[in-house]
Parts: sequence; structure tokens; C-alpha cells
Amino acid sequence: MTYSISIGEPEVVGSRVEVDVTASRRLRRFLSGDTFWVEYDESVEQCPDGILVVPAVVTLAPVAWAAGATITVDEIDSTFAESLPELLSAYQDQYPSIFTGEVESVQYSEKKHYDTNVEQSTHSSSMLFSGGVDSLTSYLKHREEHPALFTIHGSDLSLEYDQGWQRIQSSVKSFGDSEGVRVHTVKSNFREILSYRFLDHHFTSDINRNWWGAVHYGTGLPALCAPITQEYGYGFVYQGSGYTSDPDYPEAQPSFVHCLQWGKTEAQITEIDMTRQEKIVYIADNLNKLDESITIRSCYTDNTGQNCSGCEKCYRTILGLSIEGINPNHYGYNINQDTLELIRRDFETGEVSLGEVEYYIWQNIQNRAKNQDDNSMHMGVNSFYDWFQSAELSDFVTEGEEEKQLAQLSTEKIQDVILYMPHPVDMHLWSIAKSVKQKLPL
Repeated sequence: MTYSISIGEPEVVGSRVEVDVTASRRLRRFLSGDTFWVEYDESVEQCPDGILVVPAVVTLAPVAWAAGATITVDEIDSTFAESLPELLSAYQDQYPSIFTGEVESVQYSEKKHYDTNVEQSTHSSSMLFSGGVDSLTSYLKHREEHPALFTIHGSDLSLEYDQGWQRIQSSVKSFGDSEGVRVHTVKSNFREILSYRFLDHHFTSDINRNWWGAVHYGTGLPALCAPITQEYGYGFVYQGSGYTSDPDYPEAQPSFVHCLQWGKTEAQITEIDMTRQEKIVYIADNLNKLDESITIRSCYTDNTGQNCSGCEKCYRTILGLSIEGINPNHYGYNINQDTLELIRRDFETGEVSLGEVEYYIWQNIQNRAKNQDDNSMHMGVNSFYDWFQSAELSDFVTEGEEEKQLAQLSTEKIQDVILYMPHPVDMHLWSIAKSVKQKLPL
């Protein structure tokens, strides 16, 4: 029997694109909806269908490939269609335990080549830009190209948080205006349409990474930009690497992101040879190039769009800046003389724990701190730095901490059992479990 995920003809109303998604019953467990949509900040009505479907195909094709199914679409851009076999092969090389079957990269009714209407783009390139360490480094590295900036709502900040999105959007727009570069904003349910819990259980549990980080993140984000890159003729969509080129932990997967192409545009991972701390050093050395003080946005915890200054990712950025002698308060954080000791306390009490990727990042910060003079560090608290420089960071690595906390809830225990049940029984009981959970008092 052939299983498939079919992507319908895109429907465009102004700046919003919707495509219907139809999946075989065995595959429905991996999807949480039947409509994939993207909203842009300008009309895309003139964009050809074969480009408009790029975001949906890139999000859904890996699900089909991992399940040994086919992905089907009506009209497709020729460059994009020709890049998909290479992308599939790269996924198989990176994660052979996930992508195991012999599947066709994509089935389509019509393959077309589209000419861009832009004779000479005012920007030769574009990039994903959140304002964090990775994207800010990438911007500084490519600043002379005057890259256009893409900011995505529905990635690290959920769609429901409009106030936080407006704050982030305003901050990026201000940065773009000060730099004289165009800013594009995109909003999509590209994460919400996937059932990550089922995907993680069935496909990624044996690689100690989740579907978002291992498979979806690196390609799903740049693909959302496709209709706008077609309109403006951008040759590249740069994406700052989230870690390094270490093959075991390629957070933004340079091994397969570079395979992704459509029209005249290529996706490209940048700065794969730099650690996070090396990026902070680079930012510190080049801040004088920027016209105004900026916010370095690292936080995924605070849904207001601000840095909470109290999560693991904020802590690593605060400390990374501090050991370079930079005051984090000048770049979007709220700290005082007690903050460093608070970081130590949260580690020692288990309030903050590290996954394996985070462990390597903190090791880089620690190695840098060992080579710094305590007096050159911001808020030089010698007792903290003495502790941090000699701390056994491996003691703070806890695998699956989030899952252990979730499993304490009875409804989550039920869901864990449901994951092992055959389809469609799993989906029926899953819906009941979610309904029960919603009725429980918090």
C-alpha cells in the first residue's frame, strides 16, 4: 500500500497563502492540522504556485520521507524540484536511523521554470534575523552586502503572543532602518501543523535530539522566505549556524541546509566554524560599526519578546558578554551585582540543567573564562569566577529533564502509553487525553 502526504494548490488572498494538506490515515498522527499557511507583510498574489508551495513542501516532505511515504504536489519550481533529491540524500546521510526507506523525493504533475521580474535587486542577499548572537554575527559578517532581513513569527515565539511579536518586530525594524536595509516579516503555522511529540517518539528518540532541532529548524525557516526572495531576486538566504560544524551536534545542519534551492535563491548556513563564545567576541569587536545600541535577543522563555535574564540561554549570553568585559545591561538584559551568584545557585540547586549541546557551549564559555583576567570581566565577582573556572559542568548535564517533568502529570503518562498504540486508535485516544487535560485545574 502506498502512503502519501499531498499538498494542494495554493490559495492566495493578498499576503496570505494557504494550502490544504491531505495525509494517509497512517500519517495523520504526525500532523495536527490540515491547512498550512503563511502570511507575509506584502502581497504575494503575483508569485507563481511552484514557489508558493516551497514552505509547505520543505516542512512536510521530511515527515513523508521518514515514514517511507511519498510527498505529492501539483506545480513545482524546477530548481526546487531538482534540489529535493539532494536534500533527501543529505538527510539520509545525516540521520540514517530516521530516513531509512527507499522513497521518491517528490511527485509532481508539472515542473516549471520561472523568471524573476527583478532586473537588479537592491540587495544581493537576505538573511534570517532574530537579533540573537547567531544572526547578529551573521549580519556583521555580511554587512557589506546590505542583506535584507527576515523575521519569523511562529518559530521561537508562539503565534498566540502578539504583544511579544510586536516588540520583536519593532526592534528588528528599528535595527533595519538604522542600517538602511529592508526588513520582511513572516508569520506561519509551520511548527503548529506538526505533531512533534509523535515525530519525536517515532523517529528521533534514538538520536537524543528532537524533530525541530534535528530536522525541521535548518530548512523550514529559510523555506518560508521563498515567495519574497522570488519577488526581490535575492540570491541567498543566510542562516547563522546555531552551533558549529561538529557532525554530532550541527544545530543548524550545514550538512543539508545548503542543498535547499528554489528559483535563483540558495539557502546557506554561515559561521559554522565559530563557537558561540567566539561569536560574542566578534560582536564585541565590531559593535562600533553599528549606528545605535542594540538588543541581543537570546530568550525563548519570555513571551513578551524581551530577554527574561533568568533562563539558561540568557545566563549563557549574560556570562558570555560579562567575561568579555561587556555590560549586558546595555544590550537588553536586566542584571545586577547578585546575578552571577544567582547563576551559580541555579546550577547547584538544579534550577538550570544542560543538554548535551548546551554542555559544549558552556564548555566554550568556561575555556574562555580561564584565559581571562578576572579584573577585565564585567562585574568581576572573584568568588563566582573562581567557582565557574573550576566547575565540573558535566555534573549539570541532565538528559530528558523536560520529559521527566511532563511525565509527572497523569495525563502525560497516558499519552506516553498512547504513543505505542496502532493508528487510528492512537489518535482517537490522544484527542480524549488532550480533552481531559484541558479540563484539569492548573
